[in-house]
Amino acid sequence: MGRGEFAQVREHLKAASEKPSIGWKPVGDHEVYVLLADIGAIHKDKELLSAYALRSDEISISLDHHLYHAIALRALAILDWLDHDFALAEDRLKESWQLFQRLETHWQIGRTLHNLSELSAVMGKHDEAAKYMAQAQTAFRMMAQQDIPQ
Repeated sequence: MGRGEFAQVREHLKAASEKPSIGWKPVGDHEVYVLLADIGAIHKDKELLSAYALRSDEISISLDHHLYHAIALRALAILDWLDHDFALAEDRLKESWQLFQRLETHWQIGRTLHNLSELSAVMGKHDEAAKYMAQAQTAFRMMAQQDIPQ
């Protein structure tokens, strides 16, 4: 997707999330917030993460939605990373990774391990970075071996 296309998608999602408040938030709004936070994490977009990561985490906890909580934690970790709080980013990524492991979501495990690998490299922990990258590759291979219903 080209940069211009990403900007268009972002604007459409942002507009969809800015509905007038009527005093309650249906689950559908949360799905938009999580999606925006996840897009922000993928693109390391501080503006998007600042707007949606914490809100996504708070709502996912209130709904006891473990998958969304793990995604929001990863988004918060990327925001911490961008703010140069590497220790907190690492802790949140590890917590997110643990949640994804319990849910057996190999794609999310792989993405989170890739983030841990990148962060470890930034922190100068090159042996850890290599270990996390190898684990990410294993998670992606496991996903490829899963039976997908037709």
